[in-house]
Amino acid sequence: MSAETHSPALFKWGIVREVDPEAVAVKVWFEEDELLSWWLPVNQFSTLGILFYVMPKLGAQAAVICDDRAEDGMVVGFRYSQADPGPVSDAALVYLDMGDGTTLQYDTVAHALTAVVNGTVDLTATQTTINGPVKIVGDLDVVGDTSILGGVAVTGAVSADSFAVGETVLAVP
Repeated sequence: MSAETHSPALFKWGIVREVDPEAVAVKVWFEEDELLSWWLPVNQFSTLGILFYVMPKLGAQAAVICDDRAEDGMVVGFRYSQADPGPVSDAALVYLDMGDGTTLQYDTVAHALTAVVNGTVDLTATQTTINGPVKIVGDLDVVGDTSILGGVAVTGAVSADSFAVGETVLAVP
């Protein structure tokens, strides 16, 4: 490209007006220029090996580096504002809000992870180990064999169709 047709990269703030989640791109409106950008890629944290994907919502304030006609460039980030304030104001917190009531929060001082899930949680692993005391509030269904090493304390009724003592299986009348 010759020096006459090349425009320098500009840093601009704009508002996301269109989103293409498949292309991982957005169109951004620049109020001061009365200009709608072409499709600009949205920067992601990682795109090889460890994959990260998140797309902005319509109306998000976007930080853009682009040419003077906003035909070539990249959305490099987003910001909170007085009209759209940040969800927390504690520098010790790492916070993720999924927009449907589901949140993840890690407190780096208290070393505490809090998850509030507005839906189901499915965990699939070849083995799962939990170290430390576990408290379950609510009903528990176990499908499959259960082994208990150590004592068992029960408050309330225990029901079974049968039980085994050593090699002997006893039916419950």
